Amino acid sequence: MSSASAGMFSLDASTRPSPTPQHQQSAFAAAAQAGPSSQSQQAAHAQPQQGGAPAQAGGGQPHGDGKGPKPQREMTKAERRALQESQRAAKAAQKAGGPVGAVEKPKGAAAAPAAEGRGARGGGGAQEARPSTSKPASVAAVPRTESERRQDVAAASGTAAAAASGAAAAAGGAAVDGAGAAAPKKKKDPKAVSLNSTELFAHLQQYKRVTVSSLLHQPAVGNIHPAVLQLGLRYADGSIRGANARCLAMLNAFCQVIRDYTTPEGKELSRDLLRHLNDHVNFLVVCRPLSVGMGNAIRHLKLRISTISPDMPEAEAKQELEQEIADYINVRIDSADKQLVNYAVAKVEPHGDVILTYAASHVVQRALVEAARAGKSFRVVVMDSRPEMEGRATLARLLAAGIPCTYVHLNAASYIIREVTKVFLGAAAVLSNGTVLSRAGTAAVAMMAHAHSKPVMICCETHKFNERVQLDSITHNELGDPEALAAVPGKPEVNSLEGWKEHPRLRLLNLKYDVMPAEYVTMVVTEFGMVPPTSVPVILREFRQSEQTVSGPF
Repeated sequence: MSSASAGMFSLDASTRPSPTPQHQQSAFAAAAQAGPSSQSQQAAHAQPQQGGAPAQAGGGQPHGDGKGPKPQREMTKAERRALQESQRAAKAAQKAGGPVGAVEKPKGAAAAPAAEGRGARGGGGAQEARPSTSKPASVAAVPRTESERRQDVAAASGTAAAAASGAAAAAGGAAVDGAGAAAPKKKKDPKAVSLNSTELFAHLQQYKRVTVSSLLHQPAVGNIHPAVLQLGLRYADGSIRGANARCLAMLNAFCQVIRDYTTPEGKELSRDLLRHLNDHVNFLVVCRPLSVGMGNAIRHLKLRISTISPDMPEAEAKQELEQEIADYINVRIDSADKQLVNYAVAKVEPHGDVILTYAASHVVQRALVEAARAGKSFRVVVMDSRPEMEGRATLARLLAAGIPCTYVHLNAASYIIREVTKVFLGAAAVLSNGTVLSRAGTAAVAMMAHAHSKPVMICCETHKFNERVQLDSITHNELGDPEALAAVPGKPEVNSLEGWKEHPRLRLLNLKYDVMPAEYVTMVVTEFGMVPPTSVPVILREFRQSEQTVSGPF
């Protein structure tokens, strides 16, 4: 456009009234249709008409070179790409925790926000509605040459690349150093892992060898009764095994504790005796975790203590508690065993039965001996496994009763199961969903019998029933001595695991129990008869109702 025509355009604009926002919008629309070159020329001529309006289209903020930022319609493809890259870099830096203003906008790309773009495309109405704080432009903007635009594009590309690299460095620093308030995560040292068990069983009580010196360092050991001290040591060294044997020994020790107890001055027997009893229970837990039957007996005794009247004399209350313990032993353990044995003997055929049993169960041994005394002819397969080797005690007792036996290990289960007609197994507990908690390896025997359609009989008293639901052997279990796995009794030459503690990545796991699913159980033999696993909740509900009535040993 020549200088003469520009002068005429300026003279004509000075004599005519200023256009309305509608006229400006139509003018900008026509400029957009005409192309980038004509649009830039119209924008250059429209600035003197506004009479002091801001030269910048977005928010009136002056740019570094004194020229207003261009709308995105006037940008070339390279400028728009540079603008997008700079915006992405700014967002990445903001997410990484760095300062928002760390990323500099490109010089020629005019990184304007969406609101500024709308203001530039909306015409003068949008600019008049929003007051501007920038200085008015006194000189009309001169269109830039092609060489200047190329320089601006190169500068914008360099700025975007620097911003992207800075954002990546900020993100990497945040990940490594935890930029901001995030605490740095420490790498776990493999040597710090407990050697007693794997991390999967770290929530269980870890095995610790209990000695007299270690027990003397326990808190409040001076208040523990000597009978309970001796009982704890016998629990720890394994001289007392079996759920029934441990429960009987604990109840007899508690009888002595109650007999020697004296209520302090100003105290109530029911409250102080519960506290005193809790100290003894905690001491026994340190020596070895409680079994389900022991927990049920303790709960029953605490319920009876809490119902003692404050007006009852101390001697009478202690005598009543001792009688309560004696009744519990007689009804729930001794008499229950006799009734259970009678039901189990009835399941043994007079001739030709081959019965398989695993490890050691007092009630199973008693049932087989009674069946032999009744004149029934049968053979027993005793299955055993390391490290406890409890099946040897079962084998010795059955042979002493004149019962023909076969002794095998657990790895021969798939071979010997073909000769078996029935499977008799003991249990440490039966849970409310029908699962059976028993010696480790019992579930494998039951699974093998179930696969070969052999009936599986679980001999368990109801005082070992529990309302807990368990689907695996991880949530609740007991850890044994890991040293028992490293040594083979009678074979000192087998020492491949000798010095295993020196290897930080080697851990030995000795689980005491496993869980047998209810579908592997054919029948549960109790003192009330033979019931399916699905009837266990019914028996638990009956006992719960009888406990609430607080009448009798049930």
